[in-house]
Amino acid sequence: MKTIAIAFVALLPFTVAMAENRATHNSSDNQYRYGMNLNIARVISITDTAKTCGLVPVTMNYEDDQGERHSLRYNQLNAGPGCPDN
Repeated sequence: MKTIAIAFVALLPFTVAMAENRATHNSSDNQYRYGMNLNIARVISITDTAKTCGLVPVTMNYEDDQGERHSLRYNQLNAGPGCPDN
C-alpha cells in the first residue's frame, strides 16, 4: 500500500503537466506569437480601436478553413487622427 501511495505522489506532477499541456492546445483563445501559422479563412470580428492611441490589445475572432472558430489576441500600435501627436 505504501508503494502505491509513493508511486501516485511521484506521478502526480506528470499528470498535472500533461493536463495543462492538453488545455493549452485545445484553447481557442490564443495570444499571438511571432511566426505562428495562422489558418484564417474568414474574419468574424476585430476589436474597434478607432478611438484609441498607443499600444492597444486587440482580439480577432475568425474561422479557419474547417469552419472552426478561434480567437486571437495581439497588440496593435495605433496612431490614428485622434491621437495627440497627429
